Amino acid sequence: MTSPITTIHTQTAFTCSWYTVRQSDIVLPDGTAGQYNVVDVPACAFVVPITADNQIILIHQYRYPLDKWVWEIPAGAVHPGQTLLESAQTELLEEVGGTSDSWTFLGEFQTANGRSNEIAHLYLAQNVAINHATAHESAEILTVHTMPIPAALNMIHTNQLQDAPSALAILLAYTHLQNTP
Repeated sequence: MTSPITTIHTQTAFTCSWYTVRQSDIVLPDGTAGQYNVVDVPACAFVVPITADNQIILIHQYRYPLDKWVWEIPAGAVHPGQTLLESAQTELLEEVGGTSDSWTFLGEFQTANGRSNEIAHLYLAQNVAINHATAHESAEILTVHTMPIPAALNMIHTNQLQDAPSALAILLAYTHLQNTP
């Protein structure tokens, strides 16, 4: 299907280590000229870590844009040269010090398709062992918590866990676990 919007000119309006803002002059289907800003973000991987005794590992991370602490699962950008699975494995190791011998791809989803091209790739990691030191980036201010899976589901249902990709990944992982012998 062809795009109903015609791009006349595109330029980089801003760039930093984590994303680029692309600004485009466009023509809409009705002929109206306009401008659209898109946040170009590398793909990212999210990991639902489940221990051998069926505990989920969550992180409680301070998020500067919100100026608040947020419950999440480990996640991060896919770096050049990494596969999606390698990125997921790296995030599990760096953020919680964990490794896994069992990985399941749960799907890919758009995180903010009205303003960004970011795609989140969701993984379930089972039999996770926390057996390494963490290696947080300087902007990653977080604590690691292990809890029963129903407690995490309750956090989603009571609006305590509000990070949408994390909530979706946990719900998909739970469904997968319930449907797998």
